Amino acid sequence: MNAWWNDLAPRERVLIGTAAVLTVLFILWQFILVPTFTAQDRARAELTQARTVLTRVQEAYGRQRASPEDLSANLAATSTDALKTEITRAASDKGLAIARLQTGEDGSISLLFDSADPRIFFFWLEEVETRLGGRVARLTMEQAGGGNIRANIEFEGTRPQ
Repeated sequence: MNAWWNDLAPRERVLIGTAAVLTVLFILWQFILVPTFTAQDRARAELTQARTVLTRVQEAYGRQRASPEDLSANLAATSTDALKTEITRAASDKGLAIARLQTGEDGSISLLFDSADPRIFFFWLEEVETRLGGRVARLTMEQAGGGNIRANIEFEGTRPQ
């Protein structure tokens, strides 16, 4: 290898050396720097999204704890439609997307969440049970990918007054 290198003309050595340096720079760029920058950008985006969700949850929690009135007494005497409205409003306030909403003949309310953050879902469920007076009749959950869940929940119907 040494003899081959010594037999090359100075111009050929410069060309081969330049090609070697460019190859090393390309490999560093393509396989080290680009993935690093991509991972940093992805991490920043996820951090921003997590901060947004955290802020939304903290604001909703603060509103829940700041309001002294207990809505369960008020909603117990109201219709299924009023409870359904409050349940969907609470879900919307927390950023939960309801995929399906149905009201049964017995006044039960069924909701389907295709993809929901489980922490936000349980926070919403706590609010529905404690503040709104909703009583869970049936709940099924399964993983939906990306750390989210798919949940199907049914609340008992309100009693007619």
